[in-house]
Formats: sequence, C-alpha cells, structure tokens
Amino acid sequence: MTSHPVSEELKRCFVGSTCLSVEWLENIWKFEFERSTVCVESCWRIVTSNAIAIASGDDKQYFGHPQPVDAAAQALKLLSKPVVTLGVDVLTADLQIEFEENVRLEVWNGSSGYEPWNCSTKSGLQIYALGGGKLSIYRDLAS
Repeated sequence: MTSHPVSEELKRCFVGSTCLSVEWLENIWKFEFERSTVCVESCWRIVTSNAIAIASGDDKQYFGHPQPVDAAAQALKLLSKPVVTLGVDVLTADLQIEFEENVRLEVWNGSSGYEPWNCSTKSGLQIYALGGGKLSIYRDLAS
C-alpha cells in the first residue's frame, strides 16, 4: 500500500492510543480512540497474524453457535492494544490501523460513489474518504 501524505498527520493522533469503544449505531460503526474517532459506513475486518478474526459482516450471525456474534465486543477486545502505525492508501482511500501484537483494523472502500469512512481528531483534523478513492481533508484552525 502506498500511503497518502495525510497518513503521517493521522499517525500523530493515533500512535500509542488504544481503542476505547466500538459501537454499531444503526448504519455506522464507531471506533472511539483516545484522541480520535473513526466512523465506518462500509466493511471492516480485524486481521491477526493467524487469520481474519472478526469482520463487520459477522455481527449478529450465529455460525452454528447458540448465541449470535457480538462483533463490537470482539473488536474491542482485539483492539485494546496500542496503535503502532496507520496508513491510508493513496489510490483507494482504504484505511489500515495497525496495533501491537500484529493486529490490524482494515477498512476498505467498496464503492465508487459512497463515502466509506471518516475520521475526526481532537486536534481538529477531519478526513472523509470519498467514493472512488479520494479524500476530503478539513482542519479546524481554532483547535
């Protein structure tokens, strides 16, 4: 993945922080970090060194078990480690956040028209991934 230049600025907001909460809010997955928030309207998955551990499409599925999968709870457990790096693909605007112990959250852009994810930081940076792979970047100069 070739990272977008804004990845470096985002890294400063993420590296060292942990995920504090993961919520499903009707049609948006919200990943709350210490200094930032990522809202996802497309597919995401968490990959470990062994396999795909959990994905957005797994939520509320039974997969032969007596209880449905709680993707938010499983995601939070996996993402409780500090962030070590982050990248936004320059061509697709896919987001990848890597945590300690070879765990990574991958959010991919699955549309040429819809906005798959957005991120806001406490430092005033707002990034919107656009359909087709572009980014829209705003900075709150008052922050």
